[in-house]
Amino acid sequence: NSKLMRKTIQTMALGKVKLVEKPSIISAETLPQRGIICVKLKAKFEIDKSQFYRSNFGLKMILNKKEFKPGEELKVYLYAQKKCYPYLFSVDAEGNVYRLLPNFIEKSPVIKKKMEFPTPKMQASGISLVVVPNPRSKSSHQVEELIFICTRKKENALYDLFPEAFVMNEESLKKLSIPFPIKVEKLAEILEQIGLENYEMIDDFYWVVKEKNINKIKNKNK
Repeated sequence: NSKLMRKTIQTMALGKVKLVEKPSIISAETLPQRGIICVKLKAKFEIDKSQFYRSNFGLKMILNKKEFKPGEELKVYLYAQKKCYPYLFSVDAEGNVYRLLPNFIEKSPVIKKKMEFPTPKMQASGISLVVVPNPRSKSSHQVEELIFICTRKKENALYDLFPEAFVMNEESLKKLSIPFPIKVEKLAEILEQIGLENYEMIDDFYWVVKEKNINKIKNKNK
């Protein structure tokens, strides 16, 4: 998503950036086992030096692994060099955004140096983060994105406008079965309102491989 890409670049460039040349494809590679094509894009940005700013929380995010089978547990380790308010979002292959943190157990989390997710408090309540493929997708490999945002103060819009990914009761389960119209573009709009000087953002990706496809790959290797 170009809007969100621009936000990511801004947090790394120490200033407000302006797109001066539209992205162009510089290479493309087919990955048959993953069922996708990886495309490298190149774009030129201009930094507005009169608006030099950055939240500089020193964020880092590490996943316990990058490729998952359905039903496997995902663990995320969040790091920040300064005290801040963390928000963790999951973006599925269709661009739908779900809020992982804060949630109904960790309502007002604060990160100082390191945070394991799910947190010990969540684990004590029996909550784990299990990878489930999107039932509407026919792809054998699904790419999922995690977005880690830290802010200087609590931002209600990041909490109120996105559905929580965890199920609390049967009614919540029914709601989760309905496709939400909250797309990643909405997240970019909210970050624009918050202001670059008040947040920092990083992201990472992982793969969900359907079991049937894994067996095919193993048989082929034999």
